[in-house]
This record gives sequence, structure tokens and C-alpha cells, in this order.
Amino acid sequence: MTEAQLRHLSSVMRRLDEVLLEIESAIESSRPKEIIIIHQNDVPSSRKPAIFAEIERLRHELRKVKERYKLTVETISDRRSFTAKLALIAIELEGANSRYMAAYGVLHQEELAPLDRQINRMVELVENLRMMIAAPSR
Repeated sequence: MTEAQLRHLSSVMRRLDEVLLEIESAIESSRPKEIIIIHQNDVPSSRKPAIFAEIERLRHELRKVKERYKLTVETISDRRSFTAKLALIAIELEGANSRYMAAYGVLHQEELAPLDRQINRMVELVENLRMMIAAPSR
């Protein structure tokens, strides 16, 4: 295989690994209560053993591909991943203030200040959380 083909294969295998972990953790644990998005754990308990067995079969195939093509293991820092996601969401939040929301239609004057205060507070909290996670360990 060419280097480009190996990179693509590796990328697809990593994504598969992520999806399997996501499915497994969603089924195994009770999630915290979301506010805007509600994930409904509607997978019947009777199907969970079969789902976990299928996940293990997929992982077995994933290991075979990894070994056959000598794919390297990628280490992903949770701190780096979380801080990057929080930095991006802070930018998205800033795009939800009244200056930018006006592009989607007229905002009533009485909505401007409360919206901006709320968005600014959320940006501040997101930045605080990002800095807490990014802080070096002692």
C-alpha cells in the first residue's frame, strides 16, 4: 500500500475505534442530564449482550487490520482535545451575540442587552473551564 492509502486506512480505523467506544460508553453508563439535547437510551437491555459481542468482533477485525498493515497507535490528549473543543465553542458562542444575530433578522431593542450579557457570561465560563483543563498538573 502507498503511504497515502495507509494514512487513509488508519484514519478510517481510528474513526471506527472512536465510534465503538462512543456506542459502548453510551449503552453502559447513565449519561448526565442534558439541557438542550436529550440522548434517549432506548437500546433494549435484552439486545445489549449481542451489541457488545458484535463490538468485540469488530474490535478483533480492527486489531487484525492494525497488525497486518502495521498501523501506529495514536495517543490523543484529553486535555488538548477538550481545550480545542472549548475554544471552538467559545468562538461559536461569540457569534451568537446581538451583533452577529442581527444578520439572521431584526432583534428587538429589549433583547439586545440581555442576550449579550448571557452570551458573554457563557463565553467567560467556557474560557474558565478551558483554562482549568489546560492548566499543567502539579
